[in-house]
Amino acid sequence: MTRIDIDLIVAIYAMYGYECVHWLKEEDIAFSRSLLGGWKEWKHTSLSFTLLRRLPCVSNPLPFVPGFVVLKQGSISDQVIGSTLSRLDRFSARYLRSLRVMVFAQSATMLVLVPAIIALQMLSFLWLPLLALIVTFHVAILCFFVRSLRSCERDGRRLLTDALPICLNPIAAIRSTDMLLQRLFFSLLARGAKFKCCVE
Repeated sequence: MTRIDIDLIVAIYAMYGYECVHWLKEEDIAFSRSLLGGWKEWKHTSLSFTLLRRLPCVSNPLPFVPGFVVLKQGSISDQVIGSTLSRLDRFSARYLRSLRVMVFAQSATMLVLVPAIIALQMLSFLWLPLLALIVTFHVAILCFFVRSLRSCERDGRRLLTDALPICLNPIAAIRSTDMLLQRLFFSLLARGAKFKCCVE
């Protein structure tokens, strides 16, 4: 491999790693899905490493195990948070199946197939079908994301704000389920057990 090939592969993984890191404010608390299941709590403590008073929180890097939720400390009781996260697990498993399949396909393409083709120095021969594959999965993710987001977000301006980063960045699209679960969490809080997401 040439130096350019190595730099390109490193850039791909660096951009994906950046999408997995969230910076938590002092007044916030976050929950990320752990590798072994369940949710891990993130909050500022006296021993926390911070950068400009922001705590770095790493969401689960596996694209098929999404989940990251941020809220204000003390705004909701621990019991309500726990029950809402449990309901969030059930809703995401049932209603986000198609989006998660597309996210997995895009992650396999961007994080496995593309680096492998670059490492084998075959990009000049396969760039066109590879680009078509990336665009196809990207458009599918965007469609499923917007469809699911519309079921819990009625504000058109906020919907556009959420969808724009997904639309412009295929690597950010791999983490689209994190953003969607954040919106679903607050919809479940607001609507309670009667909340219904878009059914496939």
